[in-house]
Amino acid sequence: MPGTKAATTLRSIAIRLSLSLLLAFLLTACQPDQLAKQQFLQFGTLIEVTLVTSGDDAARLFGDIERLLQIRHRQWHGWLDGDLKRFNEALTEKPGRAVAVPASLRELIQESQYYYRLSDGLFNPAIGRLVAAWGFHRQHPPDHEMIALISQDIPGMDDLILRGQHASTRHAQLQLDFGGIAKGLAVRQIAELLQRNDIRDFIINAGGDVLAAGRKGSRAWRVAIDNPF
Repeated sequence: MPGTKAATTLRSIAIRLSLSLLLAFLLTACQPDQLAKQQFLQFGTLIEVTLVTSGDDAARLFGDIERLLQIRHRQWHGWLDGDLKRFNEALTEKPGRAVAVPASLRELIQESQYYYRLSDGLFNPAIGRLVAAWGFHRQHPPDHEMIALISQDIPGMDDLILRGQHASTRHAQLQLDFGGIAKGLAVRQIAELLQRNDIRDFIINAGGDVLAAGRKGSRAWRVAIDNPF
């Protein structure tokens, strides 16, 4: 019967279409994840991110990482306009006045105080003004008069008093410079971004600040360490 023949033909077409779609899905699903690598120039160094994922995800993730690093570079820069520069200026404008701590700086401040105390003051991001006086910010000759003034009473991270979401200081020479810790925190935030996107196998190298997770295919990641001798 014509109707039966037409129905059989339609069923045959539907079956072939279903099989084609299933095959395409299986081929896509069976494609192995690839090793993807990208370098970013931020924080005065090359940050290299290598991850295991499909090719489609890699471009999107690297774009997200680049935007994150650009934002953090502006927010954490010690002397260019950004959250840190404005926070430093607000602290010293009126000594002792409570100043709101930008959300972008809270973790940096808390960890800096922790490592300041852990190192008995040897790690000290509060000496940004002294670093600037030596000419490291803008590559100018040292300001020996300012260096002598600050050296009489060097500020420490304990001179920054945190109360909730605000901070204050009565030390006129306190100026935060997170050059010794910002890069490491950026590496950790990249790792958190990848993990939120279900990436479990990656390695991040920011000029020696290395964080590795998962594996590189069938073996562990390898990190080269220079012989100091």
